[in-house]
Amino acid sequence: MQPEKVVFASPAWIQLAQTTLTDLVSAYGNPDDEFSVCEVFLNVPADVNAESTVAWHFFIKGTDLKSGVGEADEVEVRIAVEYEDALAAARRVYAPDDVALAQPRHSLGSAQPPRYLVELHNRLALLTA
Repeated sequence: MQPEKVVFASPAWIQLAQTTLTDLVSAYGNPDDEFSVCEVFLNVPADVNAESTVAWHFFIKGTDLKSGVGEADEVEVRIAVEYEDALAAARRVYAPDDVALAQPRHSLGSAQPPRYLVELHNRLALLTA
C-alpha cells in the first residue's frame, strides 16, 4: 500500500517534512554539519492556508535539529517563492548526485547544505500532492 500524498505546504506536509528531516539528521548527521534555512511560500491557495503565506524553518548543527513553523531570522539561507513555482519544484525527484540541481537558483554563499537534504527533498517529492 502506497502512503497517502499530502498537500504541499499544508500543516500535514510541514509535519511530514519535519519528521523526515529528523530521521535523516539522526541517521546521517555528522559533527561538521551546520546549516539553516527558512522557506516562505507566497500566494498560497486559501484551502491550504487562509493567510496566503506559509513558512517553515530548520537549524541543523551536527546531529541536532531544531525546526518549526513560521519565519525565522538569522538563517543562512532564506527562500521566498511563489507557491505555484515551489509546488512544481517540490514534486521533482533528483538523482543523488544532482545536489546542484536541487539547490535553489540563488546563491547559497558559503552555506553548504548537508548532502542528505537531497534525500529529504526526494522523499517529500514522492508524497507531495
